[in-house]
Amino acid sequence: MSKPSGLIVFESADEIQIKIEKSSPVLSATGFYCVLQEWALCLTTGVEDSVRPGFDAPLAYVLSGAVESGRKQVWFKTRDAADLLIRRVEEACAQQKLEQKLSLHTPYQESYLAKIQSFIGTCVTAVFVCFLGAGAANVGWKTFDPMATSLAGAHQSADQDQAKLAQEAFSRIIDRNNEASMRNILDEQAFQVKLGAYQHKPKLMEERANDKIKNDIHQDYEKLIAQEAQEKLDKKIKLIMQRQQLLPEQETQAQ
Repeated sequence: MSKPSGLIVFESADEIQIKIEKSSPVLSATGFYCVLQEWALCLTTGVEDSVRPGFDAPLAYVLSGAVESGRKQVWFKTRDAADLLIRRVEEACAQQKLEQKLSLHTPYQESYLAKIQSFIGTCVTAVFVCFLGAGAANVGWKTFDPMATSLAGAHQSADQDQAKLAQEAFSRIIDRNNEASMRNILDEQAFQVKLGAYQHKPKLMEERANDKIKNDIHQDYEKLIAQEAQEKLDKKIKLIMQRQQLLPEQETQAQ
């Protein structure tokens, strides 16, 4: 960094530190402090037309805002250093926006120590409840065990009698169901036999009707043949009788 004629000029972009405060980049270095407002964050680089006193070549600069009305914020000896500063500012802004998104979408996470403490507290509570329940169950068992034994002995015979009655009733129900099932099976078989006979009867009647139709056709055909033969025979007889009635001359002419 050099400062001829009261102007701070940087040789490298690494000389400047970048920090984001309230969405605005803050540039700082030894003797240098600059806040780039968010509304003027359109950064471009350029090179001056003339050579300033104390320098060998025109200086490069970083411009914020519009090209016509923007403001020159930082000066460098080379334009590459100015371009590198703009890239660093853009990367810092992008990183800051990413961190804001993660903080908004990431749920609250407890620390490892807090999780361990919560787990230990849950385990201790569960163990205490188990011991308390076991003790209460033991006291209750010792108190009510003799009474339960006497009641069980008193009602054992009654329970056995009720079990026998229930078994007999169940057996009767099973027998009735079996008898009803057999009746249903027999009724079903009888129905199937009747249904088969009923279904076979139309077929038999149809076959008989077909046979009758065939016989009628055959008889009609035979009658027709006999009638034609009779007609031919009648014609021949008639012709013979006509010939016998003709005179010999007429017969000769007829021939």
